[in-house]
Amino acid sequence: MPLVVAVALSACGLASCGHRLNPHDGFSLKGGERIVFLGDSITQSGLYISYLDAYLRTRFPDQRFILLNHGLNGESISGNREAGSTTSRPNALHRFTRDVTLWQPQVVVAAFGMNDGCYRPFDPPRFDRFKNGIHTLVDRTRNEAHASLMLLTPPPFDPYRRQVRNDRAPDYCYDFPAIDYDETLKSYSHWLLSFEPETIRVADVHAAMTDHLKRRREGEVSFFLSDDAVHPNATGHWLIAQTILLAWRAPALVAEARINARTLQADSSAVRQIRRDGAELQAVWRTGLPMPLDPAWDPRSVELESLSERLNRYRLAVTGLTAPHYLLRARLADPQSHTHEESVAGPFTREQLAAGIDLTRLSNFPTVALAQQVLGLILELRSAQDARWRDLRTRTRAEIANSLALETDDLMNQRIQRLCQPRDIELRLSPFDPEGS
Repeated sequence: MPLVVAVALSACGLASCGHRLNPHDGFSLKGGERIVFLGDSITQSGLYISYLDAYLRTRFPDQRFILLNHGLNGESISGNREAGSTTSRPNALHRFTRDVTLWQPQVVVAAFGMNDGCYRPFDPPRFDRFKNGIHTLVDRTRNEAHASLMLLTPPPFDPYRRQVRNDRAPDYCYDFPAIDYDETLKSYSHWLLSFEPETIRVADVHAAMTDHLKRRREGEVSFFLSDDAVHPNATGHWLIAQTILLAWRAPALVAEARINARTLQADSSAVRQIRRDGAELQAVWRTGLPMPLDPAWDPRSVELESLSERLNRYRLAVTGLTAPHYLLRARLADPQSHTHEESVAGPFTREQLAAGIDLTRLSNFPTVALAQQVLGLILELRSAQDARWRDLRTRTRAEIANSLALETDDLMNQRIQRLCQPRDIELRLSPFDPEGS
């Protein structure tokens, strides 16, 4: 009996082919924002910003967000001095006008605290200077930069991974951190969360990473998110990015297609050319790209955090099938009808297809593979942009203005934007016998 299949998209108003920002959908960003990230070496490394960039580009391909990494190694928001040092840590407020205001952001994301406690047990005078620095940051962001502000609580200090760089240090410092330094960071985080959410949004990175560590160590006590107790690894940076996106109320849905094998109807123009060829379905689905997953992320952590449900829902479901097993093939087709090599997305049972397939798990599904290319290009681009900004810090206002234009007009950005556009996927679903008989 021939298999007849129709594709019906979920009624999400997105046509399954790239989101359109709606000012009433709850997402904090409305499109076109320039976002300055201010912080210490954790921010300077830039990885969590690259992941945010990848999400925004793939989820909103028709929008252009400009993410500017202005974090600097060793900085604080308090200017506190470590034991044994003759100078205070650099204070980011001293460069606020040059590195924030002149860049005309609509949003500032600030991540401080790790260096402000000076790697010591909790100390009230240091804490007061941290609070004063944050209050000044809030005031200057609002009244000088005229931007909205998001504060990040600091990542946890992991005593399991504590490193001693000076075993003869006379007092606690970065080279000899207190074993209970995370108690200091907990106090800083708790205070940051006291800001009214109506005025200052706070993303609780400390709680998110601490909770993840606790859950992972229930079955693997050696699991870690930081090699040196301070600086997060790739999985840790992803957790930072995820915490920010959830605080922004970022939409979870990429696209969702539902197939009814008993009808030959499609309720969305995103699905077309539905036809049968013997027992096989052939159809074209126009869909956007999912957020790419960095291979450096710990797979168990991704599963534990339910990433596909929280921020990257990209599913295909087929009901009403009769054969026990089916083979799904997919091929990317560009607007000029140039086709790419067809990939076997996987053999599935009838039950698996009825329950729905998480396409982000299929590394060779065309849009998933394309998203990985996007991530690689973003990492390359952001490395070059960050280096260019550090060079610009000694330049004139005119040179800074020229750099702002480059952030949107350079060829690499244009290439990434083209890759992120919704694509036509040719789907073929056919029954097969796994025993080959």
